[in-house]
Amino acid sequence: MDVVRELFETEDLYWILGILKEKVRDERALRSAYMKAALKYHPDKAPSEGTEAFTKKFQIIQKVYELFKDEDRRKVYDQTGTWPTDEDIKSHVSTSARLDEDSILEFQKTYQGSEEERQDIKKYYEEGKGDFSYIFDHVFFLNPLDDEEKVDSIIESLIESGEIKRLPKKPKSVKIREKKLKRARQEAAQAEAIMKKINLGGGMDDLTKMILAKRNSSGSFLADLAKKYGDADAGTKLKPTQPKT
Repeated sequence: MDVVRELFETEDLYWILGILKEKVRDERALRSAYMKAALKYHPDKAPSEGTEAFTKKFQIIQKVYELFKDEDRRKVYDQTGTWPTDEDIKSHVSTSARLDEDSILEFQKTYQGSEEERQDIKKYYEEGKGDFSYIFDHVFFLNPLDDEEKVDSIIESLIESGEIKRLPKKPKSVKIREKKLKRARQEAAQAEAIMKKINLGGGMDDLTKMILAKRNSSGSFLADLAKKYGDADAGTKLKPTQPKT
């Protein structure tokens, strides 16, 4: 478990995957926890100097998911805490644990508009002490151009139901939010220009959703397009925000 402790500063695999022990038998909850952790630590989201660490974390997340799906192996871990070894982490990953575009889109469809998304917005509203930028940084697939009203509505409903208390919006948070909106508009405009260049259709809403989905799953959407179609300016202007580890 040395490699796990070194990377995550804990040997608690439930904490690493982000799931409560009593919920691990719930297949949907387990799959959702895995998708969130895998997206968070995907190597394409790593800072330039942290790719190796993200790759190892991503591999561990995959193997933890496989372990928790196997009741017998999970019981052994619960009783002994003797997994994983370095060889376990490097071993073959099953199809169900692979993270590809189809699995991300499938997760996105079930996650957006769900009670789980609502609870995540609640969690990060409280954790970020009312900082809406913090919510957009931590809740998957939220689009700063399209989803402000949605987040506002969910927060208001949580306040009205008594689930949370209203927290003051921080002036700094508002400025950061405006800056991110400006950046998102610039990225959308650049993406639209590239789309026109390669003769692809789609309205602005579709474009911005594609940008956010790609950013949350496999790095910079614009950089990928620029690399593929030779628009160097669009790619080099972007410096994607790196996730917190």
